[in-house]
Amino acid sequence: MPATPSKDLLVAHVRALLDVEPPVGAYGVPDSVPIVAFGDALHARVATVGINPSDAEFAGVQPPIALTASALGTSTGTPATVEQAERLLAVCSGYFQHHPYWKYFAPLEKVLQTGTGASFSDGSACHLDVVPWATTPVWGQITEATTRKELLDAGAPVLASVLEATSLDLVLLNGKQVVDQVQHAGLAQLDLVESKQIKPDGAPTKLYVGEIGGVRALGWSTNLQAPFAGVGAQFIEQLSTWVSNTSRGGARPLLPPAVGVAPASPAPATEQPLTGIELVAHLHHWVTSSSSPTLADVGTFGGAAALHAVIGGVPVHVNADTSRSAVKALLAESAAGTLVWRVVANTKGKVNKVTFQGDGASTPGWYCYSDEPLPVPAIL
Repeated sequence: MPATPSKDLLVAHVRALLDVEPPVGAYGVPDSVPIVAFGDALHARVATVGINPSDAEFAGVQPPIALTASALGTSTGTPATVEQAERLLAVCSGYFQHHPYWKYFAPLEKVLQTGTGASFSDGSACHLDVVPWATTPVWGQITEATTRKELLDAGAPVLASVLEATSLDLVLLNGKQVVDQVQHAGLAQLDLVESKQIKPDGAPTKLYVGEIGGVRALGWSTNLQAPFAGVGAQFIEQLSTWVSNTSRGGARPLLPPAVGVAPASPAPATEQPLTGIELVAHLHHWVTSSSSPTLADVGTFGGAAALHAVIGGVPVHVNADTSRSAVKALLAESAAGTLVWRVVANTKGKVNKVTFQGDGASTPGWYCYSDEPLPVPAIL
């Protein structure tokens, strides 16, 4: 993505999009236009990403998208003009200033405000879709797998083009299909960092960390915009907290300034410790961006703390001489959803050794300890 957003580049991409025959077939919304973005993508610092626009965007006496294909003057076989592209872009940029479909965007707005401090309302956030064309019936009611695949495959390059013209700080991927598709299309590199039981009566929500186009990306498997998701206030609150703790945009960055190398000496006492999720994300970043055999420069501080975290209310630290193979083993457990933090007795009987394997077994090269011994072994 460019250091500064490029309107000319985005207008060029919009012109190209208007010239594409959408592969919606019988599912197309009559007289609709493709949605480049909901909100001002050129000035937003955070973007949420969904699957495709709702057909409700073009319905009612005052439709949220107050522009039709016939009013825009586009037609199949006739190249779109710069003026047409700029008009569509202006309508999309001003979406949240007119009659937005808040029923659809309210859950994401809550995550944005609480988790990032950004908002659709003030223009600091926008919403993008993998598929820019609305369908009727809505996406979840399209039963033909081939149609859905054609739409996803056609839409992914459009999303890539829009992202190319922006200068976002953070991208939030909403739902499993979005997470899967951006990876399938090669747009993002993501890693599963935790599978969390946020909804008591539902399947665990999988949480992802990575990047898309060089920008920090966070994702989750539960689609907040799906009518059947059953997302409540508690779910939104917990997800927002995770986003706040994990995103670069918070008051404290997730990763230290030195790329791929953790401090060789213990972190200052005033430094805020990581959460368990942040610790896993930090270790993933270290593995993918550094070739060092140990977590930090061992020097004369082999047993010194390189990272500090609080897991389950227990302060812990990971030592500098923790090996790459041990960290990879932890990341594998996390990706499989079997990571369990425990404090067990060390070889001298002191209950301060922190393990991560589901059965409590030790991992060679993993040197993590509670700051203070516990009275008895415990799962954190």
